[in-house]
Amino acid sequence: MSGGGKETPRQKMIGMMYLVLTAMLAMNVSAEVLNAFKLFEVGLSQTVRTFGEKNNTTESAFHTAHAENKERVGPWLDKAMKVRSLTKDFVAYVETLKVELVKLADGPEAIAIENEAVNGDLIINVSSTEPSSRFMVEMRKGLELKGKIGDYKQQMLSMVNGSAEGIKANLQKTMPTDEVKSAHSAPRPWEIGTFTDLPVIAAVPLLTKIQVDAMTIEADMMNYLLAQADVGTVKIDNFDPVVQSVSDYVLKGGHFEAKIFLAASDRSLQPSIVVNGQSLRTLEGKAMYKVPANSVGEQTISGRITLNGKPYPFTYNYMVAEPNVVVSPSKMNVFYRGVENPVDVSAAGVPDNKVQVSATNGNLRRVAGGYMIVPGDGNTCDVSVIAEINGVRTNMGKKTFRVKSVPPPTPEMDGVQGKTATRAQLSAAQGIRAIMPRDFDFDLKFTIKSFTVFAVVDGYAREATSTGMMFTENQRQIISKIERNQRLGITDIKAVGPDGRTVDLQDLSIKVR
Repeated sequence: MSGGGKETPRQKMIGMMYLVLTAMLAMNVSAEVLNAFKLFEVGLSQTVRTFGEKNNTTESAFHTAHAENKERVGPWLDKAMKVRSLTKDFVAYVETLKVELVKLADGPEAIAIENEAVNGDLIINVSSTEPSSRFMVEMRKGLELKGKIGDYKQQMLSMVNGSAEGIKANLQKTMPTDEVKSAHSAPRPWEIGTFTDLPVIAAVPLLTKIQVDAMTIEADMMNYLLAQADVGTVKIDNFDPVVQSVSDYVLKGGHFEAKIFLAASDRSLQPSIVVNGQSLRTLEGKAMYKVPANSVGEQTISGRITLNGKPYPFTYNYMVAEPNVVVSPSKMNVFYRGVENPVDVSAAGVPDNKVQVSATNGNLRRVAGGYMIVPGDGNTCDVSVIAEINGVRTNMGKKTFRVKSVPPPTPEMDGVQGKTATRAQLSAAQGIRAIMPRDFDFDLKFTIKSFTVFAVVDGYAREATSTGMMFTENQRQIISKIERNQRLGITDIKAVGPDGRTVDLQDLSIKVR
């Protein structure tokens, strides 16, 4: 039994998974995210069945105790059966909401409805948000559900003794229906803030989670009532499943390793619990430890639990990672030759000093805030990452980038923009320059290496070549003799980039006006 105000590992896992998946819906929802919600619904439905089996076992224990002592156990058994009946009715009611919601989304003959229950894996219109808003908000089914939750919790509380503060606190905080607060809008009623514009595939597991919460309350109440029936006996009254993992951070392709066992306890005994020098308040033999995660990387806590004068020391490691979202344009993974391309590399949950980055077909160097890479002559460049996790060097994978040449600049004549110029503008010009595209991301400089001026003067074709960016005297003489409506051509333009490569630029043709 979870008993007090502390959530069980299963409850924490379910809550965290739902929060993560719901947060992902605020982004650009992919088919993988929608499928994750389907899997989440299947898992929650299995949890409902698991709790049902667990509570059946507790009921059997009640009947066995009743057979041994009807007078002492009888009143508590009556309450336990009332708990089971109320929970059964409540869970069935929530299931009807799920069925009606799916029928509204997929039609009266929805294939996801099997024996008046929802098979989340078969829902068709998973991403539609209109059914949830219409059914739960406009048709006021959410408001009705909110009332049912309040009634159910109140009936449970009426069967708890005034001194059992732990289970009362747990009942109060389970299935909250408080106003939904947002940094961007005024507080809204629970049913509106929860279900408005929620995709069907998110609304269904949310309702299933409410069923799981009810089954959790039922389990807590059954164990609480059974413990009350056993008052006066001396024996272990609580068993908690414990999963003790070797690491709380596992990579795909690796292995999750954990010890799994039952921890027995007597809630009537209050041990002394100290963590990192801090004495904790205990409730029914358990304590809650909470500290802010201010530092990235592996963290360690240590302490001791003292019971009947005997200390039991312990240590525990966990990983703190920076929150991050990575959005990669898979069609535009490009490095440009001849320039330093900035690259950000990180491995979630791994400190920077435990990350090693390498690259093929390129020179890589570390700079403040990331890396710079200058690719070579090949067509692709691979950036690979190796991270040290729990003392083991682990290949985090690689990313392939295409390697392209820098786009050539555009030639421009000094003081001339466009395809026409006056004689005065031509006379004032000193030469030509190479201008990079205005929207190019790199600040690159190209130098004109050579070019040829061509024009028809007095009926004869004249041309002269410069070996730099400035007009030669011969070129100036040609330019000075061009009349109105004639054209000046600048051809064979060559420029040198920052990597020393020579590129050919497009010709210029300027009409004198």
